[in-house]
Amino acid sequence: MREGIRQADLANVKSKVTAIRSALQVQKTKNILKGKSPYPNSLDDGTCLFGKIFNGECTTDQNNGGYWREINATAYEAKLKSGDIIRFIYNPSNGTFTCDTIHTSDSLCNNF
Repeated sequence: MREGIRQADLANVKSKVTAIRSALQVQKTKNILKGKSPYPNSLDDGTCLFGKIFNGECTTDQNNGGYWREINATAYEAKLKSGDIIRFIYNPSNGTFTCDTIHTSDSLCNNF
């Protein structure tokens, strides 16, 4: 049962990572059409986690029962109910959002 909950948590995080990566590509297209830099410098809009790429739609942070928290403008963490933490790094120069293998185990990063 416990492993099932962990897998469900991982599926939730995978879904969000997929949405973030997709939103970054949409944002890139919009910015290029406007003659701006392709990717934003950060993903947080000051009021919403990932608000710059989700049009102000807030992602629930860990303080409010969610999985996510912002470490800084380019680092984010997802915390599973098991206590495992998965850190992701956003690179604004190329728009990648990748699992940070320095701060996350390979067994977790391999899911992304």
